[in-house]
Amino acid sequence: GKWQEEGTRTFLGLHSNGFPNLFVITGPQGGGGSFNFMDGIEDHSDYVVWLLSLMRDAGHQVVDVRKADEEQWAVHCAEADQATAPLRDCLSNFNGYGNWHKWRIRAQETLEPYAFG
Repeated sequence: GKWQEEGTRTFLGLHSNGFPNLFVITGPQGGGGSFNFMDGIEDHSDYVVWLLSLMRDAGHQVVDVRKADEEQWAVHCAEADQATAPLRDCLSNFNGYGNWHKWRIRAQETLEPYAFG
């Protein structure tokens, strides 16, 4: 599959390019939930509700993320957490949570990472 061939690739740990309408709550590269896993689940769920509401209001039935944005997030994750860089997997809870929110806010404000249909 995709991750076997390319390594773990997500956008915000929630999307994977080529898998439209798939949302992975608390997935790899999800930025963790500070030191409280429930915070992460709530933040990810709030994000999905926001995106589904946006899609409903705009009449979109499909959302994917652009491959370039997915790649940028994967690189950011690998650089931010050198312990997992060889795996290109997830950020640690300690260093990833604040950055996750910065990237999320930018995505929500610009809508650039998303491909709607």
